Amino acid sequence: MSSPDAKRKKQAKQSAARKEKKRKEALAKRRLDAEKTRIWRENAQKEADRVAAYRQVPQPAISPETLTALMEMGAAKVVQESNMSGTLEVSADLAWTIDPWVWTRGEDPIPDQKYLDNGTEPPVVIYVNRDYQVSIFDDPGPGGGWPEMWHLSYKRRDREPFNDWRIKQRIKNSIVGPEHEGVELNPAESRLVDTANQLHLYVIKDPEVRFPFGFQNRMVTDHEAPGTKQRPGSGATDEDEAKFREVRYVTSEETHGSKQRPHPEGGQ
Repeated sequence: MSSPDAKRKKQAKQSAARKEKKRKEALAKRRLDAEKTRIWRENAQKEADRVAAYRQVPQPAISPETLTALMEMGAAKVVQESNMSGTLEVSADLAWTIDPWVWTRGEDPIPDQKYLDNGTEPPVVIYVNRDYQVSIFDDPGPGGGWPEMWHLSYKRRDREPFNDWRIKQRIKNSIVGPEHEGVELNPAESRLVDTANQLHLYVIKDPEVRFPFGFQNRMVTDHEAPGTKQRPGSGATDEDEAKFREVRYVTSEETHGSKQRPHPEGGQ
């Protein structure tokens, strides 16, 4: 049987072990909380940086191949502003002989005050390429969870009408970005504006936000499905064409009470 001293020592040892265990658990919890806080702050900063980035005025990109060609012919140069940054200056007329889709800054003939007098802000920037001019307005939206947008007001530089969807998509892609979604509006007659050969596209600033309508999956091809007519130049990749071939044969069968004629075997 243990003596009172031995029992007290055992109890003291057990108490010390419990305290040490609690201390280690508390330390581990503090470290875990600190790590969670660090990750939360890091993610919050990343999101803040992402939001700040898409709120920046769109800057059209030039493909590396086009930029190399422009530099070689002296149609583009970098004006150094500091050791870390510079501005690309492009000679538009020379650049457009290589690529008519090179965008350069344009000037607005309408004074800013005229916009303000009409209750609107002037465009934040104007871009022109060989054939088109795009004025970009900042549209914060009505609030209430509605996404911020860029309002692209665009036209042919010769002022003639056009309605080629691929041109519209390329303007959106090359100025704002390929993963940004935009819409045109067919308004009520009571608020119709039809005063010039000018088109308007409203593009969501955040490339991760999607409209709750529209097709959900990509389907692009230069070829034709039964009962359709297509033109080349869709920008379809090999993967796009493989997917189309697979789906085309599926939809050539009778589905949902409809009947399609099968595409000739191997036909393109």
